[in-house]
Amino acid sequence: PCPRLVVRSAHDVTVCGLLVALDLQLHSWPEFGSNIIIELLRNQASGQFSVRVVCYDGMPTSEGAAIDVEVPLKSWTNLVTPLVLREEDYFQQCRLPPGSP
Repeated sequence: PCPRLVVRSAHDVTVCGLLVALDLQLHSWPEFGSNIIIELLRNQASGQFSVRVVCYDGMPTSEGAAIDVEVPLKSWTNLVTPLVLREEDYFQQCRLPPGSP
C-alpha cells in the first residue's frame, strides 16, 4: 500500500528548483523554513482527483501561503511526466557505475 504521508527535507536551492520545474514562482529566493506541500485530493461528489500544491515562503503563518494552486490529476501527470527519469537515465546522468545503490 502507498504511504499516506511522505516527508522530505531539502535546502533552499532544492525548493527553488522544484518550483521552477513545476512552473511556479516565488517573489524571491525561498526563505528559511520554506516548504512545499503536494496533496492528492478526491472530490467526494464526482470522485475526480486533483493535485494541490501549496508553498509557504518561510514558516507558515496566518497570512497564508505564497502559492496555492489546484490542478486536475491529468494536468499534473502531463506536467511531471517529462521530469521523471527512468532508473537507467538517472545512473547515466549522474555518472554512477552500474549496480550503485
